[in-house]
Amino acid sequence: MAMGCLCLVLVPGLGLILYYASSGRALSLRGSGPAAPAGCRCTNTSDECWPAASAWASLNASVGGRLIVPESQVQACLVNLPAAACSGELRREAQDEYFNQDLAGAYQIVGWSGAWRPVPSTYAVAAESADDMVAAVRFAGAHNLRLVVKNTGHDYLGRSSAEGGSLLVWTHRVVGTSWSGDNRTVTVQAGVVWGSLYLEAQARGRYVQGGWCPSVGASGGFTLGGGYGPFSKAHGTGADNLLAATVVLASGELVNASSASHTDLFWALRGGGGGTFGVVTSMTYRTHPAPLKTGVAKGLVECKTDAGFADMVKNFTVVFSQELVSEHWGGIATFGDDVRFSRRSLYFYLPYMGLDAAQVRAAFSAFAGQVASSGVCGWQRQDEEEWHGPHVEENAMTTTESGEEISKVYPTKGSVSLQDGRWYDPANLGELNLLYTGYTSQYMPMSELEDLDALASKLVNLSEFGFDLHINKGLGNGSGIWAGENTSYHPVARESAALVLRASSGTRGMNGGVHGHDPALPRTREHLDFVVNRTQEEWHGRFAMDRLPAEYKACLDTAELTEGQVQWCWAGFDALFQSATVEFRDVIAPGLRRAFPFGSYLNEADYWEPDWQRSLWGSNYPRLRDVKLAVDPEGLFFCHHCVGSESWDAKGNCRA
Repeated sequence: MAMGCLCLVLVPGLGLILYYASSGRALSLRGSGPAAPAGCRCTNTSDECWPAASAWASLNASVGGRLIVPESQVQACLVNLPAAACSGELRREAQDEYFNQDLAGAYQIVGWSGAWRPVPSTYAVAAESADDMVAAVRFAGAHNLRLVVKNTGHDYLGRSSAEGGSLLVWTHRVVGTSWSGDNRTVTVQAGVVWGSLYLEAQARGRYVQGGWCPSVGASGGFTLGGGYGPFSKAHGTGADNLLAATVVLASGELVNASSASHTDLFWALRGGGGGTFGVVTSMTYRTHPAPLKTGVAKGLVECKTDAGFADMVKNFTVVFSQELVSEHWGGIATFGDDVRFSRRSLYFYLPYMGLDAAQVRAAFSAFAGQVASSGVCGWQRQDEEEWHGPHVEENAMTTTESGEEISKVYPTKGSVSLQDGRWYDPANLGELNLLYTGYTSQYMPMSELEDLDALASKLVNLSEFGFDLHINKGLGNGSGIWAGENTSYHPVARESAALVLRASSGTRGMNGGVHGHDPALPRTREHLDFVVNRTQEEWHGRFAMDRLPAEYKACLDTAELTEGQVQWCWAGFDALFQSATVEFRDVIAPGLRRAFPFGSYLNEADYWEPDWQRSLWGSNYPRLRDVKLAVDPEGLFFCHHCVGSESWDAKGNCRA
């Protein structure tokens, strides 16, 4: 979307106003209302405290005309598109992994039911340099504004959005990388995404430890929150590999934090969370030699009886504890996904490194035989192949710029490459524009592996809800290269075998649910049709028939509905989301906490996480709080359940 012109216009009787040429809107009249209450930020654009148009125009000039009015991905639908055209636009956006993040006011998801909704900031500085970020931070501080920081908008907790008037520092256009002569380190600008960096590293015969999803930002909240990748058990977290970061502090000072300079801040940046200590303009990472052998093992086991399922899970805990909890493995094992498979099912997708196919099959041989001989469980077919054990697929080889043969890890198989060099996995499209009803994670310490009977019992019980076991999101029994790294993420991560995670959208079913439902959009027949068809496409026609209450199945045929029935169907979706939200908050999330009450991963935590300071950072929180007070004493940077947020109200607008 082209960036519009923000112009200062003299209007008789009104004085100076800002006019945004892209949307034709008049903006930022100097308010006649009261000043902000004591202890509160200025967030009401009609109040006297709100900066005058001339002040905004001055900021715009100082950043080279890059002060914009951020627009969401549904802006066109809200302003001027008829319902049918809006539905077509939504379908197009649903097939573009990068559409949302290329808009200043858009986010990867459309919020969390009952918790937060994405609200585009009043203005955004579309930064193209560190100087632009400095100007934005100083302006927000000088005018007591709510300040927000965003690159791609991959965040489940609303930490890149604010309710009320606010100023956004949008870092997405600050791109570029700088490699050391030996390629052992790389400096990454604030707007770079992991997918692009992966390809650069691979061409040089190197590997960087970033996120699973290639569209996630490589120099921001991912690393600041810890940051796990597919091979974290071998190479550590993003925070472990962070060597330096350039940061704009709340004072407007630009500093370089490392093990030799601003050391307390550097420690806090290595796991203390994004949007908290300053605006990161660049990060420098350690890189690793590219792997020579990689691949993936995947399999689906379904059982006919509860007893058979319990035995199968117990047998899996053996291969899990003896083989998978090691530096060679990552990936996810999914238990009880009764939308895609069945309640008595186990599906796993496990990338491996440093093993050949024979070694992988040997690791699973005992488990595969136990399944085959059980009489009540079996390996299921996928992709028209008959499975008698895990399907093992080795990655192809590729040649580096220097002629070295290495394993081709990226782009992943089946990915789509774009003309601008970015790429994505179509499987990730299902995560776009979801309205979540729950998300939570809990660490599984290595001590849980000491009693496999007890562990298996917990996993079977939790399968009632369905959950994912992320083997790569726990560093226990890994390579240990992070042992000397001074980081601030929860200490339990280094002692954990895996992370237990659960998410839902619209129903109690896991891994998403109702797709395309955006409460910001008008409740039209066309939007309802989009939601129904988008959901059916994502679940291959199984979801709605299995999940919708019987009385709402008429909503699947939108063409036959009267206008009154259309609104009745929308009310049904509301009820569906509300009940799913309550069940997740009151039943599912507490169930995971009771089973594994050891701490949660910051970047994938429950919005309602109780005792969040201890749960997210453990013993590190008091020191993080001290660093926050030292570098941001006035609390300019705020986000939900971030360090120091207990000093503010829930919106971050007034002191608590």
